[in-house]
Amino acid sequence: MDINCLPPALFLLLFIFSTNKVVAQEYYASSEAVAPIDRVSKVYRMQKRLSAVYDGYAIEVASSELPVEKSHPIFRNFGKIYYQRLNGGGYSYLIKAEFKDLKSVKHFAEAVVKPKMPYARIFKYKKGKRKLRG
Repeated sequence: MDINCLPPALFLLLFIFSTNKVVAQEYYASSEAVAPIDRVSKVYRMQKRLSAVYDGYAIEVASSELPVEKSHPIFRNFGKIYYQRLNGGGYSYLIKAEFKDLKSVKHFAEAVVKPKMPYARIFKYKKGKRKLRG
């Protein structure tokens, strides 16, 4: 195709289109177009508030006077983390233990939770009120 035969306006459009395509390809190929790995958030899980009427067992994996940071190890070590603001102040961070009896909860806590969080404690909740069980 002879470029000299093209009308000047079409030639100009062709030139602009081909130039933009090259610039776009160079942008996406550059390392600045992709977020560096160290900038990617390492927080995969978030906490949810424990229901005020929760019934069942829960394993406390951490407690704190102030809310813990999103980078705290409990969020990397465990699945769904629930929190409860305590009446006397502070926060309790829990894993719901969907077991029928205390023996099963204790076994789970000893085998799975305590190797990662040695100070974990078991609580029994009834209508949102908690009692220490282990």
